Parts: sequence; structure tokens; C-alpha cells
Amino acid sequence: MTEFVGGLSQAEYMARVRDLPQGRCLVVAVDVGKRSAMGLIADHCERISGEPVDFALTRPGAEALELAIRSAVRLNDAASVRVGIEAAGHYHRALAARLWEGGFDVVELIRTRSSWLAGRTWPDTGRAT
Repeated sequence: MTEFVGGLSQAEYMARVRDLPQGRCLVVAVDVGKRSAMGLIADHCERISGEPVDFALTRPGAEALELAIRSAVRLNDAASVRVGIEAAGHYHRALAARLWEGGFDVVELIRTRSSWLAGRTWPDTGRAT
């Protein structure tokens, strides 16, 4: 496979969804804080599915996000779901692991301004660890 700007994981994802209707491909962006997080579900046409999900970084909070994702999947007859979680210290790890174990395609979004200033780069792992 030729080099892809988003890394191997992104290239593989694009190959999987290339022939799917954009409205049936969902992405979930999760902004993680110290004790809570917010998730936003949208399709590849940038149509938001439902309200943002504000939840605690607890088991019931993760379950609330999973429920919202599964509801959006049914509502949109989604053929693909990818969850991008902001890698925030260690706070995101339990949520990422829970979603991955639940069968979701999870990627960690790592690049920050402070890491850019420090000259650090991280590989695109494609899976939460």
C-alpha cells in the first residue's frame, strides 16, 4: 500500500468504507476531560445524529455513550462506525478499551499543539491499547 497521509490505519479504514454510502458511515468524536467527556455522532456527510452526549468517565457513562452510538446506528442504518477518542493523559484509556471490547473501531487522536512544539510524533496505532 502506498503511503497515506493519515497513516496505515486511516488508509485501511478508507478502503473499507470507500464503496459505502456516506450517510451510512458514522464517526463519533469524543472529547475527554478529567472526570467527564462529550461525544458527538455524525455521518460522513457531516450530518449530526442526535444531541451531543455529555457523560461521566464511569461505567454508566460509557454505557450511555454506547447506547447513543447503537441508537444512531439503528437510526442511520449505519454500515460503519469509527470512534475517535482524544488521548488525554490516561483518562481516555478505560473508555477506549470498553468501546473496543464492545466491537467498535476505536482510534486515539493524539496530536496536540504541545506535542507539536516539543517535536514529538506518535505512530497511528489504529487500535486503543
